[in-house]
Amino acid sequence: MNFTELYFKTLFEGIPVAHSYQKIILDASGTPSDYEFIAINQAMENLFQIKAADVVGKRFSEVYPVANEKTTKWIKTVGDVALYKNTISEDIEDSLIQKRLRATLFTLDKYYCVARYVEKNVDNNQSEVFPQFSGFDLDMLCVGDMDGNFVKVNKEFENVLGYAVEELEGQKFIALVHEEDIPASLACLQELESQNFVESFVNRFRHKNGSYRYIEWRSRVNGKYVYSSARDITRRKILEIKLKETNEELIDLTKKLQEANENLKTRVITDELTGLYNRHFFEQKVEEEMERADRSDEPLALIIFDLDHFKQVNDTWGHPIGDEVLKKTAQVVGSQLRSSDVLCRIGGEEFAVIMPRTALVSATAVAEKLREALDADLHPKAGKVTGSFGVAERVKAESPRRWFKRADDALYQAKNLSRNCVVACSQAERSIATVRLEWHDEWASGNRKIDEQHQEILERSSSLITLLYSETKHEKILEQLEMLLRHVVHHFKTEERILAEVSYPDVERHTKIHETLVAKALYLKDCYLKGELQTAGFFSFLIDDVVLGHMVKEDVQFFRYTNKK
Repeated sequence: MNFTELYFKTLFEGIPVAHSYQKIILDASGTPSDYEFIAINQAMENLFQIKAADVVGKRFSEVYPVANEKTTKWIKTVGDVALYKNTISEDIEDSLIQKRLRATLFTLDKYYCVARYVEKNVDNNQSEVFPQFSGFDLDMLCVGDMDGNFVKVNKEFENVLGYAVEELEGQKFIALVHEEDIPASLACLQELESQNFVESFVNRFRHKNGSYRYIEWRSRVNGKYVYSSARDITRRKILEIKLKETNEELIDLTKKLQEANENLKTRVITDELTGLYNRHFFEQKVEEEMERADRSDEPLALIIFDLDHFKQVNDTWGHPIGDEVLKKTAQVVGSQLRSSDVLCRIGGEEFAVIMPRTALVSATAVAEKLREALDADLHPKAGKVTGSFGVAERVKAESPRRWFKRADDALYQAKNLSRNCVVACSQAERSIATVRLEWHDEWASGNRKIDEQHQEILERSSSLITLLYSETKHEKILEQLEMLLRHVVHHFKTEERILAEVSYPDVERHTKIHETLVAKALYLKDCYLKGELQTAGFFSFLIDDVVLGHMVKEDVQFFRYTNKK
């Protein structure tokens, strides 16, 4: 039973005072224009000399058909109470019963209100017992003295707490209060003495069956007595407690999930042995730093190193000692780097350092410092374990694979030279005199038009690469470049049309790849014209992006569709 139902039961079955329960009726503008009687109690039937059957379900204007200023004002008062949850007391005079009344209206739910009627200057039993309750949302009613004794209680106390009225009257209320709530309840009494009014105080009262109910009190002092109205809010309070517990559990679970998620993220990108970033993170970070370097036009360097004769360490001392050497290497190298440098373990005994805003000369100096740090360090068991280092600065628009290979080639040279040394790969060292891109049979798509155009792209790319690394005049190179770009654009359009004809399901994604390649080609061309890009940038684009990146990896995916035709 909710509060409204409980209240309704109290008003209409337990209180010998006239009450009516009504719902307001709104006009088109949302203004109260009338109200409907939902119920009236026996006391109202007696006071107004009417029968519930003649009133309930009818509008006020039907029961009192005479419309005048008083009835209009009364409907407005009822509407204000129902809409805005006010409590209003008003004197009225009923001409039909020839009585002057005191009406008190208060809200139960929106659009619904209760009216309580007492004859003016005539006190009934309820008025005698509870004269100070005008303006309260009535429920459990009691009068107590300042010593904390119940002087008078109404029938609703028995309904809520199970005690008969006689069992409560004369008792100290504190005897029924939960021991944990006694200090706050005594403080509330003191507050009443000083402030004269307390609203929404909650404590737990013992039911006759031994359980406890949450009771919400509103109390007012008048002379030597305390007048209180109360309601049972146990169901609401239990729901609030459960909701709070659930929220706390959810917060705790969310926190644990966040921690688990962070741990999982850390594990995905972290090398379990050394605590460094792993190769997966290295590949992601390289892409990010390349994009940033291109945007800001800043240098970007890469150091790759591995430990010399590390296999001998494992063979001689065993893998546990080898693991200790790897962890010690991570600590020694990490202590020499800047916070912006990114140290990763990318293989068994192979490490890499990404160095933002660092040119080749500076990166080489750092690599030498790292080499010296390793050379000076002695492991308790394995002794000295040195490292070989390869360094490369990224060329503008160079692919990550090509950049990594240059650094790796430098590392290979270091190991071939003498180990325990640093080799830097300059941009000049990556130049190639003549490169010819050869056609491979496995690149055949089965469509004659596509294959012919692919072969022509290879021929033109090979010719352009040869020109780029020769003494050919700049104007001639630009002319060949323009022809190659025009052919690539024409080929892409042709290929897209053929893929649509063979119902290739990924034609839309493939088209977007074409658009990206064309945009990059135009960008590189602009950089080349401005002198911002060397020949290596074009070489990287033609080999890594167009031939290996697109023809070999992307185009092969539609071969089974073009071969069907």
